[in-house]
Amino acid sequence: MKDLHENLLGALLKLASKGALHQMINLSTASLGKEMQVSQQTVSRWLSQLATERYVERRFNRIRLTPKAREFLEGVSGDLQAVLQEKHEFKLQGRVVAGLQEGQYYLMQPEYQAQLHKLLGYNVFPGTLNLQLSEASGGEAERKGVEGRKQLAGIPGIELKPFKKEGREFGGAMLYPCHIVKLAKQTMTEGAIIVPYKTHHGPNILELVAPYSLRDKLMLKNGDEVEVRVLGK
Repeated sequence: MKDLHENLLGALLKLASKGALHQMINLSTASLGKEMQVSQQTVSRWLSQLATERYVERRFNRIRLTPKAREFLEGVSGDLQAVLQEKHEFKLQGRVVAGLQEGQYYLMQPEYQAQLHKLLGYNVFPGTLNLQLSEASGGEAERKGVEGRKQLAGIPGIELKPFKKEGREFGGAMLYPCHIVKLAKQTMTEGAIIVPYKTHHGPNILELVAPYSLRDKLMLKNGDEVEVRVLGK
């Protein structure tokens, strides 16, 4: 954020909202003070300081923001946009383990495949890669392990809708697009965490899907360490 006291910034924003960026406007310090919930004397002091620092141009009861003020506000706007659009990388880490082979059956269902293609933008390989998360406590190990997985609930996900087929219910899940990294080689590919609403796995197992077999793509075998990097806002 640019260097200007918050009270002066508030005054600039208020003036800009009244059209002072584009033309001289009539200004009553009493009414402005009432709007900003401060005294008339306080507003007069702020305006004097802004005039001294060449953010405003004053002519009796008329005022206009200067090019310096416009440049400053544009800089503030850019800073705010960067903050609002910043993405925070959330990481989980585990070792590759053999699965129960359930993922292949479910992911081969056309109803799931159609949804996954629409939600993720690609055809999903019919099978999941399973990671066993660390159950160590404390520090980075905790944040990336089982305890860290609980934080997924605080990250916006994408819902995979449940459906019924031939009298059977197929449950929904949450998807979290991510990057999947084989730590030994630092090779990376895209994919998604899939968290079924109902599962036989415990909280220490993380399931991943991708457009291809992750074992083949990243040349993974059981026991290999993998880091999952989720982008959340």
